[in-house]
Amino acid sequence: MKLRILLGLAVLAATIGVGSAAADANCYKISKMKYKNRGAYAVKEFVVKYIGKDDKEWSDVGYFQTIDSGQTKTIDLSYIDGLEKGYEAWGKVKIESGDNEDCRKDGTKFYYNENGGTVTYKTKGTTLNNNRCTLNEKPADKYKIDCP
Repeated sequence: MKLRILLGLAVLAATIGVGSAAADANCYKISKMKYKNRGAYAVKEFVVKYIGKDDKEWSDVGYFQTIDSGQTKTIDLSYIDGLEKGYEAWGKVKIESGDNEDCRKDGTKFYYNENGGTVTYKTKGTTLNNNRCTLNEKPADKYKIDCP
């Protein structure tokens, strides 16, 4: 009896795990990226990264002037060389005298479209501590798409 209960709980836990992972997979079309520097440091670059037709990872500097603590900058993705409609895109932060923090995380993905919404990323912490780039705000639900 105990074995059946344990087996049933194991199957239930596995089912819940699979269901929640699938529910976390969301995709949006975006035309802009916003970055908020809430850290105790300056950011020397906010880089836009993307996957091209050749399935290689490419990047272009989206905002290359210093972004001081407390500042927010928005990048219009139509100015990013090589980025085409339908390419997956995400940000990367290059912290002055500190880490390079990739903003791409599992679960939510963003694809360039000139009629898309805005994704917002942020960092906080210090140059070498607690400065992970995180998703701050997804675009509105009207920009949600089926994941490719």
